[in-house]
Amino acid sequence: FFFFLSFSTCIMALSYSNNHGEWENRKISIWGAAKAFIFNLKSGQDLTKISIPAIFLRPYSILEEIVTRSLQKVYLLFDVQNHDEPLERIKAVVKWLVASAKAEDMNHKPYNPVLGEFHAGKIEHEDGSTTYCIAEQVTHHPPCSAFCVYNEQHGIKLEGNWIFDVTFHTNSVTVKTLGGMKIHITKDGQTETYVLEKGVPDMLIQNVIFGTKYVCWTGNMDFICESTGYRCELEFQWHNKSNLLNGYIHELEFYDSEDEDEDQLVEALPLIEIEGKCGGQTYLFDPTSKTKNKKKRKKEQTLFCDFNDYECKVPIYPSEDKLKEFSSLSLWKHVGQAIVDNDMAEADIQKGMIEEDQRERIKQCEENNEEYPLQYFEQTETGFWSIKDPQFHEQIEF
Repeated sequence: FFFFLSFSTCIMALSYSNNHGEWENRKISIWGAAKAFIFNLKSGQDLTKISIPAIFLRPYSILEEIVTRSLQKVYLLFDVQNHDEPLERIKAVVKWLVASAKAEDMNHKPYNPVLGEFHAGKIEHEDGSTTYCIAEQVTHHPPCSAFCVYNEQHGIKLEGNWIFDVTFHTNSVTVKTLGGMKIHITKDGQTETYVLEKGVPDMLIQNVIFGTKYVCWTGNMDFICESTGYRCELEFQWHNKSNLLNGYIHELEFYDSEDEDEDQLVEALPLIEIEGKCGGQTYLFDPTSKTKNKKKRKKEQTLFCDFNDYECKVPIYPSEDKLKEFSSLSLWKHVGQAIVDNDMAEADIQKGMIEEDQRERIKQCEENNEEYPLQYFEQTETGFWSIKDPQFHEQIEF
Protein backbone atom coordinates (compact mmCIF):
# COMPACT_ATOMS: atom_id res chain seq x y z
CA PHE A 1 0.00 0.00 0.00
CA PHE A 2 1.41 3.38 -0.93
CA PHE A 3 0.47 6.84 0.29
CA PHE A 4 2.03 9.87 -1.41
CA LEU A 5 2.66 12.66 1.07
CA SER A 6 4.26 15.87 -0.30
CA PHE A 7 7.32 14.66 -2.20
CA SER A 8 7.99 11.49 -0.16
CA THR A 9 6.51 8.02 -0.31
CA CYS A 10 5.46 6.25 2.90
CA ILE A 11 4.82 2.53 2.99
CA MET A 12 1.94 1.56 5.25
CA ALA A 13 2.76 -1.31 7.59
CA LEU A 14 1.18 -4.62 6.59
CA SER A 15 -1.15 -6.71 8.77
CA TYR A 16 -1.97 -10.22 7.58
CA SER A 17 -5.21 -10.05 9.59
CA ASN A 18 -6.80 -8.54 6.48
CA ASN A 19 -4.43 -9.74 3.76
CA HIS A 20 -5.12 -13.17 2.36
CA GLY A 21 -2.75 -15.81 1.08
CA GLU A 22 -1.92 -19.49 0.63
CA TRP A 23 -0.97 -19.75 4.30
CA GLU A 24 -4.66 -19.50 5.31
CA ASN A 25 -5.53 -22.91 3.88
CA ARG A 26 -2.23 -24.64 4.60
CA LYS A 27 -2.88 -28.06 6.09
CA ILE A 28 -1.19 -29.12 9.32
CA SER A 29 0.32 -32.60 9.22
CA ILE A 30 0.06 -34.42 12.55
CA TRP A 31 3.52 -35.86 11.96
CA GLY A 32 6.86 -34.40 12.97
CA ALA A 33 6.88 -31.35 15.23
CA ALA A 34 3.08 -31.08 15.23
CA LYS A 35 2.68 -34.68 16.37
CA ALA A 36 5.27 -34.26 19.13
CA PHE A 37 3.50 -31.15 20.42
CA ILE A 38 -0.04 -32.55 20.26
CA PHE A 39 0.74 -35.85 21.92
CA ASN A 40 2.50 -34.08 24.80
CA LEU A 41 -0.68 -32.16 25.59
CA LYS A 42 -2.94 -33.29 28.40
CA SER A 43 -6.72 -33.09 28.36
CA GLY A 44 -7.81 -29.95 30.21
CA GLN A 45 -4.48 -28.17 29.65
CA ASP A 46 -4.58 -24.36 29.37
CA LEU A 47 -3.04 -23.47 26.00
CA THR A 48 -2.50 -19.82 26.99
CA LYS A 49 0.30 -20.91 29.35
CA ILE A 50 2.44 -22.76 26.81
CA SER A 51 4.37 -21.74 23.73
CA ILE A 52 2.55 -22.86 20.57
CA PRO A 53 4.78 -23.94 17.62
CA ALA A 54 4.62 -21.67 14.58
CA ILE A 55 3.11 -24.45 12.46
CA PHE A 56 -0.18 -23.89 14.31
CA LEU A 57 -0.14 -20.09 14.03
CA ARG A 58 -1.48 -17.38 11.77
CA PRO A 59 1.05 -14.68 10.82
CA TYR A 60 -0.43 -12.02 13.11
CA SER A 61 -1.23 -11.22 16.72
CA ILE A 62 -4.57 -11.45 18.53
CA LEU A 63 -4.37 -7.65 18.90
CA GLU A 64 -4.37 -7.31 15.11
CA GLU A 65 -7.43 -9.57 14.98
CA ILE A 66 -9.20 -7.41 17.57
CA VAL A 67 -8.53 -4.13 15.72
CA THR A 68 -9.55 -5.59 12.36
CA ARG A 69 -12.82 -7.03 13.68
CA SER A 70 -13.63 -3.92 15.72
CA LEU A 71 -13.24 -1.60 12.73
CA GLN A 72 -14.42 -3.57 9.71
CA LYS A 73 -18.17 -2.99 10.26
CA VAL A 74 -18.20 -0.26 12.91
CA TYR A 75 -20.06 1.99 10.44
CA LEU A 76 -23.22 0.01 11.24
CA LEU A 77 -23.25 1.61 14.70
CA PHE A 78 -23.67 5.02 13.06
CA ASP A 79 -27.34 4.12 12.56
CA VAL A 80 -28.02 4.09 16.32
CA GLN A 81 -28.21 7.89 16.43
CA ASN A 82 -30.77 7.97 13.61
CA HIS A 83 -33.57 6.55 15.76
CA ASP A 84 -35.69 8.32 18.36
CA GLU A 85 -37.22 5.11 19.70
CA PRO A 86 -34.97 3.15 22.13
CA LEU A 87 -36.21 -0.18 20.72
CA GLU A 88 -34.95 0.80 17.27
CA ARG A 89 -31.62 1.88 18.75
CA ILE A 90 -30.99 -1.46 20.43
CA LYS A 91 -31.98 -3.20 17.19
CA ALA A 92 -29.24 -1.21 15.44
CA VAL A 93 -26.71 -2.44 18.01
CA VAL A 94 -27.93 -6.03 17.53
CA LYS A 95 -27.56 -5.67 13.76
CA TRP A 96 -23.92 -4.62 14.21
CA LEU A 97 -23.32 -7.68 16.40
CA VAL A 98 -24.89 -10.28 14.13
CA ALA A 99 -23.40 -8.69 10.99
CA SER A 100 -19.98 -9.13 12.61
CA ALA A 101 -20.53 -12.82 13.50
CA LYS A 102 -19.01 -14.59 10.53
CA ALA A 103 -18.78 -18.35 10.12
CA GLU A 104 -15.32 -19.38 11.33
CA ASP A 105 -12.77 -21.75 9.79
CA MET A 106 -9.81 -21.64 12.12
CA ASN A 107 -7.01 -23.74 10.65
CA HIS A 108 -4.50 -21.76 12.71
CA LYS A 109 -4.62 -19.34 15.65
CA PRO A 110 -3.13 -15.84 16.04
CA TYR A 111 -0.10 -15.31 18.30
CA ASN A 112 -0.67 -14.72 21.99
CA PRO A 113 0.32 -11.05 22.49
CA VAL A 114 3.16 -10.25 24.86
CA LEU A 115 2.71 -7.89 27.80
CA GLY A 116 2.83 -4.24 26.72
CA GLU A 117 2.30 -5.03 23.04
CA PHE A 118 -0.15 -2.72 21.25
CA HIS A 119 -1.76 -2.28 17.83
CA ALA A 120 -3.61 0.67 16.28
CA GLY A 121 -5.65 1.25 13.16
CA LYS A 122 -8.24 3.59 11.71
CA ILE A 123 -11.01 3.73 9.12
CA GLU A 124 -11.66 6.90 7.12
CA HIS A 125 -15.37 6.87 6.24
CA GLU A 126 -17.16 8.28 3.20
CA ASP A 127 -18.93 10.90 5.38
CA GLY A 128 -15.56 12.43 6.33
CA SER A 129 -15.44 10.99 9.86
CA THR A 130 -12.70 8.71 11.17
CA THR A 131 -12.95 5.77 13.53
CA TYR A 132 -9.83 4.91 15.53
CA CYS A 133 -9.05 1.72 17.41
CA ILE A 134 -6.23 0.71 19.72
CA ALA A 135 -5.61 -2.55 21.57
CA GLU A 136 -2.99 -3.28 24.22
CA GLN A 137 -2.01 -6.43 26.11
CA VAL A 138 -2.52 -5.36 29.71
CA THR A 139 -1.91 -8.64 31.61
CA HIS A 140 0.07 -11.80 30.91
CA HIS A 141 -1.70 -14.45 33.06
CA PRO A 142 -4.58 -14.52 32.66
CA PRO A 143 -4.01 -12.92 29.25
CA CYS A 144 -6.19 -9.83 28.86
CA SER A 145 -6.36 -7.60 25.78
CA ALA A 146 -7.94 -4.17 26.32
CA PHE A 147 -9.18 -2.14 23.37
CA CYS A 148 -10.97 1.10 22.58
CA VAL A 149 -12.84 2.28 19.46
CA TYR A 150 -13.61 5.98 19.03
CA ASN A 151 -15.46 8.10 16.46
CA GLU A 152 -15.98 11.67 17.65
CA GLN A 153 -18.34 12.79 14.87
CA HIS A 154 -20.79 9.94 15.51
CA GLY A 155 -20.42 10.00 19.29
CA ILE A 156 -19.20 6.41 19.50
CA LYS A 157 -16.85 5.08 22.14
CA LEU A 158 -16.51 1.34 22.54
CA GLU A 159 -14.33 -0.20 25.25
CA GLY A 160 -13.67 -3.88 25.76
CA ASN A 161 -11.54 -6.39 27.67
CA TRP A 162 -10.97 -9.78 26.06
CA ILE A 163 -9.77 -12.56 28.34
CA PHE A 164 -9.31 -15.86 26.55
CA ASP A 165 -9.28 -19.25 28.26
CA VAL A 166 -8.11 -21.81 25.68
CA THR A 167 -8.35 -25.45 26.77
CA PHE A 168 -7.31 -28.66 25.01
CA HIS A 169 -9.70 -31.66 25.30
CA THR A 170 -8.05 -34.64 23.51
CA ASN A 171 -9.75 -34.04 20.14
CA SER A 172 -11.22 -30.57 20.61
CA VAL A 173 -10.32 -27.10 21.83
CA THR A 174 -12.65 -24.74 23.67
CA VAL A 175 -12.15 -20.99 23.80
CA LYS A 176 -14.03 -19.26 26.62
CA THR A 177 -14.18 -15.48 26.56
CA LEU A 178 -14.57 -13.14 29.51
CA GLY A 179 -14.02 -9.48 30.21
CA GLY A 180 -17.03 -7.58 28.88
CA MET A 181 -17.58 -4.65 26.56
CA LYS A 182 -19.26 -1.23 26.82
CA ILE A 183 -20.72 0.69 23.88
CA HIS A 184 -21.27 4.41 24.61
CA ILE A 185 -23.40 6.36 22.13
CA THR A 186 -23.56 10.14 22.70
CA LYS A 187 -26.11 12.42 21.02
CA ASP A 188 -27.02 15.99 21.97
CA GLY A 189 -24.94 15.70 25.13
CA GLN A 190 -26.76 12.57 26.33
CA THR A 191 -24.90 9.24 26.52
CA GLU A 192 -26.55 5.84 26.22
CA THR A 193 -24.49 2.83 27.28
CA TYR A 194 -24.91 -0.78 26.23
CA VAL A 195 -23.13 -3.22 28.55
CA LEU A 196 -22.14 -6.61 27.13
CA GLU A 197 -21.08 -9.52 29.31
CA LYS A 198 -18.44 -10.48 26.72
CA GLY A 199 -17.04 -9.12 23.46
CA VAL A 200 -17.50 -12.31 21.44
CA PRO A 201 -19.21 -15.65 22.10
CA ASP A 202 -17.30 -18.73 23.18
CA MET A 203 -15.81 -20.95 20.48
CA LEU A 204 -15.56 -24.71 19.93
CA ILE A 205 -13.00 -26.29 17.59
CA GLN A 206 -14.03 -29.94 17.18
CA ASN A 207 -12.01 -32.83 15.69
CA VAL A 208 -8.65 -31.05 15.79
CA ILE A 209 -6.72 -34.33 15.33
CA PHE A 210 -9.10 -36.95 13.93
CA GLY A 211 -12.35 -36.61 12.00
CA THR A 212 -13.81 -33.73 10.01
CA LYS A 213 -12.93 -30.52 11.80
CA TYR A 214 -15.48 -27.78 12.35
CA VAL A 215 -15.38 -24.46 14.19
CA CYS A 216 -18.38 -22.70 15.70
CA TRP A 217 -19.43 -19.96 18.07
CA THR A 218 -21.21 -21.34 21.14
CA GLY A 219 -22.96 -20.19 24.30
CA ASN A 220 -24.79 -17.05 25.29
CA MET A 221 -24.01 -13.40 24.63
CA ASP A 222 -26.27 -10.93 26.46
CA PHE A 223 -26.30 -7.16 26.81
CA ILE A 224 -28.43 -4.46 28.41
CA CYS A 225 -29.08 -0.73 28.22
CA GLU A 226 -30.20 0.18 31.72
CA SER A 227 -31.16 3.76 30.84
CA THR A 228 -33.81 2.56 28.35
CA GLY A 229 -34.67 -0.77 29.99
CA TYR A 230 -33.99 -2.89 26.90
CA ARG A 231 -32.05 -6.14 26.95
CA CYS A 232 -30.95 -8.57 24.24
CA GLU A 233 -29.96 -12.19 24.75
CA LEU A 234 -28.35 -14.22 21.98
CA GLU A 235 -27.45 -17.91 21.90
CA PHE A 236 -25.01 -19.50 19.46
CA GLN A 237 -24.95 -23.23 18.63
CA TRP A 238 -23.87 -25.78 16.03
CA HIS A 239 -26.77 -27.60 14.34
CA ASN A 240 -27.01 -29.50 11.04
CA LYS A 241 -23.54 -28.34 9.97
CA SER A 242 -24.47 -24.68 10.48
CA ASN A 243 -23.55 -22.16 13.16
CA LEU A 244 -26.95 -20.84 14.24
CA LEU A 245 -27.91 -17.89 16.41
CA ASN A 246 -31.22 -17.13 18.07
CA GLY A 247 -32.44 -14.86 20.80
CA TYR A 248 -34.86 -12.21 22.00
CA ILE A 249 -35.10 -8.51 22.73
CA HIS A 250 -36.92 -7.76 26.01
CA GLU A 251 -38.03 -4.61 27.73
CA LEU A 252 -37.20 -4.67 31.42
CA GLU A 253 -39.70 -3.49 33.97
CA PHE A 254 -38.78 -1.94 37.30
CA TYR A 255 -40.86 -3.09 40.22
CA ASP A 256 -40.86 -0.77 43.21
CA SER A 257 -41.09 -2.45 46.59
CA GLU A 258 -41.66 -1.04 50.04
CA ASP A 259 -38.46 -2.85 50.99
CA GLU A 260 -35.62 -1.04 49.16
CA ASP A 261 -33.55 -4.24 49.09
CA GLU A 262 -36.23 -5.91 46.98
CA ASP A 263 -36.38 -3.26 44.24
CA GLN A 264 -35.36 -4.96 41.03
CA LEU A 265 -35.57 -5.08 37.27
CA VAL A 266 -37.83 -7.88 36.11
CA GLU A 267 -37.73 -9.18 32.55
CA ALA A 268 -41.01 -8.73 30.67
CA LEU A 269 -42.25 -10.87 27.81
CA PRO A 270 -40.01 -10.75 24.69
CA LEU A 271 -40.83 -8.09 22.11
CA ILE A 272 -38.80 -9.48 19.20
CA GLU A 273 -37.51 -12.95 18.38
CA ILE A 274 -34.25 -13.34 16.44
CA GLU A 275 -33.16 -16.33 14.33
CA GLY A 276 -30.30 -16.61 11.89
CA LYS A 277 -27.06 -18.14 10.73
CA CYS A 278 -23.55 -16.82 11.36
CA GLY A 279 -22.20 -15.51 8.09
CA GLY A 280 -25.67 -15.68 6.54
CA GLN A 281 -29.12 -14.19 6.98
CA THR A 282 -30.84 -13.23 10.23
CA TYR A 283 -34.61 -12.77 10.58
CA LEU A 284 -36.99 -11.17 13.06
CA PHE A 285 -40.22 -12.78 14.26
CA ASP A 286 -43.17 -11.82 16.42
CA PRO A 287 -42.63 -13.88 19.59
CA THR A 288 -46.36 -13.82 20.36
CA SER A 289 -47.22 -15.65 17.14
CA LYS A 290 -48.70 -19.07 17.71
CA THR A 291 -47.73 -20.35 14.27
CA LYS A 292 -45.90 -23.68 14.55
CA ASN A 293 -45.82 -24.74 10.91
CA LYS A 294 -42.35 -23.97 9.47
CA LYS A 295 -43.66 -22.89 6.05
CA LYS A 296 -46.27 -20.56 7.53
CA ARG A 297 -43.76 -19.23 10.06
CA LYS A 298 -41.37 -18.44 7.23
CA LYS A 299 -44.00 -16.16 5.69
CA GLU A 300 -44.13 -14.19 8.93
CA GLN A 301 -40.38 -13.53 9.09
CA THR A 302 -38.75 -10.18 8.33
CA LEU A 303 -35.21 -10.04 6.96
CA PHE A 304 -33.12 -8.19 9.53
CA CYS A 305 -29.55 -8.64 8.37
CA ASP A 306 -27.68 -10.35 5.54
CA PHE A 307 -24.01 -10.77 6.41
CA ASN A 308 -22.97 -10.51 2.75
CA ASP A 309 -24.67 -7.13 2.28
CA TYR A 310 -22.17 -5.32 4.48
CA GLU A 311 -18.65 -4.52 3.33
CA CYS A 312 -15.72 -5.37 5.57
CA LYS A 313 -13.64 -2.20 5.69
CA VAL A 314 -9.85 -2.57 5.72
CA PRO A 315 -8.07 -0.50 8.40
CA ILE A 316 -5.28 1.96 7.71
CA TYR A 317 -2.15 1.43 9.81
CA PRO A 318 0.81 3.69 10.62
CA SER A 319 3.57 3.76 8.03
CA GLU A 320 6.50 1.44 8.74
CA ASP A 321 8.81 4.29 9.67
CA LYS A 322 6.30 5.54 12.30
CA LEU A 323 5.83 2.23 14.16
CA LYS A 324 6.73 2.43 17.84
CA GLU A 325 8.47 -0.13 20.02
CA PHE A 326 6.14 -3.01 20.99
CA SER A 327 3.79 -2.28 18.09
CA SER A 328 2.41 -5.63 16.89
CA LEU A 329 3.35 -4.85 13.29
CA SER A 330 7.02 -4.28 14.12
CA LEU A 331 7.30 -6.79 16.99
CA TRP A 332 6.07 -9.82 14.99
CA LYS A 333 7.19 -8.74 11.51
CA HIS A 334 9.89 -11.38 11.06
CA VAL A 335 7.77 -14.16 12.61
CA GLY A 336 4.88 -13.37 10.27
CA GLN A 337 7.10 -13.26 7.21
CA ALA A 338 8.66 -16.62 8.10
CA ILE A 339 5.22 -18.23 8.53
CA VAL A 340 4.04 -16.84 5.18
CA ASP A 341 7.25 -18.18 3.59
CA ASN A 342 6.54 -21.57 5.26
CA ASP A 343 9.87 -21.38 7.12
CA MET A 344 8.59 -22.67 10.46
CA ALA A 345 12.07 -23.24 11.92
CA GLU A 346 12.93 -19.56 11.49
CA ALA A 347 9.48 -18.51 12.76
CA ASP A 348 9.99 -20.54 15.95
CA ILE A 349 13.42 -18.97 16.51
CA GLN A 350 12.10 -15.41 16.08
CA LYS A 351 9.03 -16.16 18.21
CA GLY A 352 11.19 -17.63 20.96
CA MET A 353 13.31 -14.46 21.10
CA ILE A 354 10.17 -12.31 21.59
CA GLU A 355 8.84 -14.59 24.34
CA GLU A 356 12.20 -14.69 26.12
CA ASP A 357 12.38 -10.90 26.08
CA GLN A 358 8.91 -10.79 27.68
CA ARG A 359 10.02 -13.15 30.45
CA GLU A 360 13.02 -10.93 31.19
CA ARG A 361 10.89 -7.77 31.30
CA ILE A 362 8.38 -9.36 33.67
CA LYS A 363 11.17 -10.75 35.86
CA GLN A 364 12.81 -7.33 36.13
CA CYS A 365 9.51 -5.71 37.21
CA GLU A 366 8.96 -8.43 39.83
CA GLU A 367 12.48 -8.01 41.22
CA ASN A 368 11.95 -4.25 41.51
CA ASN A 369 8.44 -4.78 42.96
CA GLU A 370 6.98 -2.66 40.15
CA GLU A 371 3.89 -2.87 37.98
CA TYR A 372 4.60 -3.22 34.27
CA PRO A 373 4.23 0.26 32.72
CA LEU A 374 1.39 0.29 30.19
CA GLN A 375 1.06 3.00 27.56
CA TYR A 376 -2.66 3.36 26.83
CA PHE A 377 -4.86 1.61 29.42
CA GLU A 378 -5.35 1.67 33.17
CA GLN A 379 -7.37 -0.53 35.52
CA THR A 380 -10.41 1.00 37.21
CA GLU A 381 -11.73 0.20 40.69
CA THR A 382 -14.13 -2.35 39.16
CA GLY A 383 -11.21 -4.23 37.58
CA PHE A 384 -12.12 -3.12 34.05
CA TRP A 385 -9.26 -1.84 31.89
CA SER A 386 -10.20 1.55 30.45
CA ILE A 387 -8.45 3.90 28.04
CA LYS A 388 -6.30 6.52 29.78
CA ASP A 389 -6.82 9.28 27.23
CA PRO A 390 -10.00 9.36 25.06
CA GLN A 391 -7.94 11.25 22.47
CA PHE A 392 -5.48 8.34 22.24
CA HIS A 393 -5.38 8.61 18.44
CA GLU A 394 -3.45 11.88 18.76
CA GLN A 395 -0.54 9.85 20.16
CA ILE A 396 -0.44 7.62 17.05
CA GLU A 397 1.22 8.83 13.85
CA PHE A 398 -0.65 7.42 10.86
